[in-house]
Amino acid sequence: MNALALAVVALLAWRPADLGDPGFQLSFAATAGIIYLTPALTAWLQSRSWPTWLATSAAVSLGAQAAVTPVMLAHFNQLSLIGVAANLVVVPLAGVATTLGMLALLGAQASAMAAEMLFGTLWLLLLGLRAAVWVAASLPAAMVHLPAPDWITMAAWATLLALVPHLGGARRWTRWTATLCLALATGLSAWPWVRPGDGQLRVTFLDVGQGDAILVEAPEGPRLLLDGGPAGNRRLDVGERVVAPYLWNLPAQRLDVVALSHPDSDHSGGLRAVLTRFQVREFWENGRWIAGTEDTLRAVERSGACRRTLVAGQRLWLGSVMLTVLGPDATTPLDEPPPWGQNEESLVLRLDWRGFSVLLTGDLGAPGESRLLAAHAPLRSTVLKVGHHGSRYSSTDAFLETARAGIAVISVGARNAFGHPTPEALGRLEAAGARIYRTDRDGAIILETDGMTLTATRWASGTVDRFDLDPETATLGAIH
Repeated sequence: MNALALAVVALLAWRPADLGDPGFQLSFAATAGIIYLTPALTAWLQSRSWPTWLATSAAVSLGAQAAVTPVMLAHFNQLSLIGVAANLVVVPLAGVATTLGMLALLGAQASAMAAEMLFGTLWLLLLGLRAAVWVAASLPAAMVHLPAPDWITMAAWATLLALVPHLGGARRWTRWTATLCLALATGLSAWPWVRPGDGQLRVTFLDVGQGDAILVEAPEGPRLLLDGGPAGNRRLDVGERVVAPYLWNLPAQRLDVVALSHPDSDHSGGLRAVLTRFQVREFWENGRWIAGTEDTLRAVERSGACRRTLVAGQRLWLGSVMLTVLGPDATTPLDEPPPWGQNEESLVLRLDWRGFSVLLTGDLGAPGESRLLAAHAPLRSTVLKVGHHGSRYSSTDAFLETARAGIAVISVGARNAFGHPTPEALGRLEAAGARIYRTDRDGAIILETDGMTLTATRWASGTVDRFDLDPETATLGAIH
């Protein structure tokens, strides 16, 4: 353990920022778990008539797994259920590979031929190591996703591990402390799954860069995800790196509805990861798919979700929340290119609950807004999700005057190449009296309401604005 501590000090003196690196934390946590826990676990297993070789191997695996569990949950929301068994194969291979690699490096100083032979053998070992990991990971339920633990849970788990070597013949207070730590860690981990709902409607505009991803959580528990952010073409998969971790930390393992406003990659790309990793009951769409979205479409088909193509005039329910479809209308055949482009065929949803309403407009621009105005659609709302990320061609004066939204949310990427939101759009929103929230500056925007009051939280700064709601007019009162 002293040698391990010296290695930590030396590496951090060289590169202090490594302390926050997941690879650094996993490597040293696993090694510390093996060094500290293996003797006690081996003795405990041998006392139960395990063969020495098996007891030692299992103890090494258990020690490493126990130590890295909070790190894996904190960074990746992953709990391995196959890790202990897989390590019975992986750990010996890794040990031999590490030793052989060091010998190859030393041998390279004396003989290039000897080093080449050693490296060739090492390569075969690494292929075997990779195959063992692949086989273990491919087993059903090999790994589950759970919320990241808080500091109290991690402290309780660390205290429990620290007491493990002292439990054999320990005093009563040691055993009681270990039991209390185990109960505390287990209870706090289970609490997010069993805690009662707060009876509020929650709408979260996730910060996914230049794209949209909106999560609606009804007071009774059902969840709707509208769009999944960008992915593909060597871009960060926002569905895998942002949307999925947010859902796991709620926690959520299933979604009642996933909806796609339109198939542009900045809205549809991230849904592939969501549809692969979560159970989805229904998938809502506008019925139009374009080139480049084949992977997402295949994920929809494989998910087993019930697909529904929505058109203006439909009303649907998410718990007690009513969703009215305002667009697209049914006049343009699905097998023909839309005359105004894909953006104008965006799925437009109006959400109503008590004295609160949200207008979700996708990438709707001026032509689509004009169609809604001509159809006398119910546009007046408490909150407006600004169309097309604040493009100069969206949020026209006539549209904003009819909507009369007190809050405007712009989902937009920082320093994006399109110049969104444009000064023209911002000027029109300010002239309409809307309070503007932007994901590029504020991070995720979280709206929560009980029907009488509304809170708007800026995730980046943690600031919270509170408004009174007028249930008669669905307008905002004074800010607190």
